[in-house]
Amino acid sequence: MITDWAYACVESGQVEAFTDGMEMRQFLHVDDCAAALGRYMDIYEKVPSVTDLSSGEWNSLQDLATVLNQVYSCEVSFPNRKAAMSDILDPRDSYLYQVWNPQISLEQGIQSIVQQVLSQANLEDKHHHVILTSPEEQVHEDL
Repeated sequence: MITDWAYACVESGQVEAFTDGMEMRQFLHVDDCAAALGRYMDIYEKVPSVTDLSSGEWNSLQDLATVLNQVYSCEVSFPNRKAAMSDILDPRDSYLYQVWNPQISLEQGIQSIVQQVLSQANLEDKHHHVILTSPEEQVHEDL
């Protein structure tokens, strides 16, 4: 979802959400997921067979929109449509969280994704003039 929103921001400067954005979700960067799975393999006998692997930090989609707008100036519009909410569980109660914790914040993850989208889309960032040719030849100028 974050990647979809980042692409929409870069391509059109706006995102249209499907709900009012009040539902709560946990986000986990792929690098943190890989690290957790590696750690899980080391201790799999001690971890329950059903384990929630997430950040343990609950954010609304409205929160996500605020961070995305800070990273890349982008308007997110939310309709007046509520989403179904499920129970909020705390994955930090799991044994895995005694030996592993996420290292990449939501803000850092969004920054990383936006930069990847900008690189792949070969577009200009609204905050910096970015000429994307090859990684070695990138030129950044503050506007």
